[in-house]
Amino acid sequence: MKKKVLVLEDEDNIRAFVVINLKRAGYETVEFALGEEAAEHLRDHRDVAIAILDVMLPDISGFDVCRRIRGMGSKMGVIMLTAMGQESDRVTGLMTGADDYVTKPFSVAELVAIIKPSAIASAPLFIIGWGMLIYGVVELLNAFKVSNNKRIWLKNQQQKPDSKEIYVDVEEVKNEE
Repeated sequence: MKKKVLVLEDEDNIRAFVVINLKRAGYETVEFALGEEAAEHLRDHRDVAIAILDVMLPDISGFDVCRRIRGMGSKMGVIMLTAMGQESDRVTGLMTGADDYVTKPFSVAELVAIIKPSAIASAPLFIIGWGMLIYGVVELLNAFKVSNNKRIWLKNQQQKPDSKEIYVDVEEVKNEE
């Protein structure tokens, strides 16, 4: 399944350039020129893995869109792509919840390289096995996790679950088969 990337950029030529190159790199894209439309789409469609946000937009800023994304509790990757390159702008972007900040002019190869780990970080991690929950830490007695389609065994380990981890009892999986 292709990762979906939302591109929010009000300049048509830049947006088209980014979208074409993301599609060539194997990503599915949705594109917007207005922050309100992008924020509404993100509220109604939770299948976006990464949002690339321009800051200076005709309606609301990319910073505002980023705040809304984080306000929804979303863990999607957020990359600011903007001409605003002052240190205070970069700090503001990161403080509003962006994972990275790229200034224009930019390298498409660099942008795609930044997107790849963001897409992986936003993917859920499944842990299948059995164990005991002790004070917010799962004591895994015999389990494995599935991450990037690879099984990694976790025998007699402690894991502190985060919002990206889903724990499934092996017995429940066996009963479903």
